[in-house]
Amino acid sequence: VFCCDDRVRATVTASWYRQMGFPNIYAVEGGTGAWAASGQALEQSSASEAEGGYDEGLLGGPYGYQEARAQVERLTPEALSQRLDSPSAPVVIFVDTSRDFSSGHVPGARWVPRGWLEAQISDVVADTATPVVVTCADGLNSTLAGATLKKLGYQHVAVLDQGMRAWRQAGLLIEQGLSGVMSPPVDVLYMGTDRHWGDAMHYLRWEEELGHKYEPLQSSNP
Repeated sequence: VFCCDDRVRATVTASWYRQMGFPNIYAVEGGTGAWAASGQALEQSSASEAEGGYDEGLLGGPYGYQEARAQVERLTPEALSQRLDSPSAPVVIFVDTSRDFSSGHVPGARWVPRGWLEAQISDVVADTATPVVVTCADGLNSTLAGATLKKLGYQHVAVLDQGMRAWRQAGLLIEQGLSGVMSPPVDVLYMGTDRHWGDAMHYLRWEEELGHKYEPLQSSNP
C-alpha cells in the first residue's frame, strides 16, 4: 500500500508496480490528508529520530544494515583524521551520489558510487591488502559498501561512523567539487525541481497529469 500527502505520487508509484507484475498493489485515496480527515491516527518521528541516522533511527535501518554494521570497523572523524596523517594512510572512498560528493568529502577521497562499487573498486584500490575507509553522507551506504568490500576480499576495511555529517560536526577540513572523479558523472538526472521556478512548475504540472492519467487503472482494481 503506497501513500503520499495527497494521491499523485502514490498513484504513479502503484501503477509502476502493477506494470512490473505485482498483483496486490494499492494506493491510499486522498493520501495522509484524507486519512487524517477520516479520524485515523498519524504517526510522527521526533526530530532526534530524523537526525540521528540509521544507527539510532526507526527499525534499525534497511534490510542487511545491522548485519553489515557488525562486519566493519567504525572510525570516529578524529580517528580517521589521525590515520590520514600516518605514513600508512588509507585510501578513502565516497560511495554516495556525485552530487553528495561535490557538496563535501574528506580531502583526497575518491568517488566510487555504491551501485558501481564491484565494477570500479579495483581501478581505485587494486591491492586488497590496502587499507580502505569508506565514507558517505550519513554512514548508511558506506556501511553496506564496507561489508561488500569485505566479501570481495579487501582485508582492512573501515567506515567513517555517521559519515560526512559527523566529519562536519567535528569541524574537520572538507573538500568540495569533483576532484577525485576521473570522468563526468552520469549518476544523477537533474529534474525540474533542481532548476528555476518555471521548470519546477512545469514538472509539477506534468506529475499531476501523470497521476490523473493512471487513476482509471487504480480505481479499476479493488
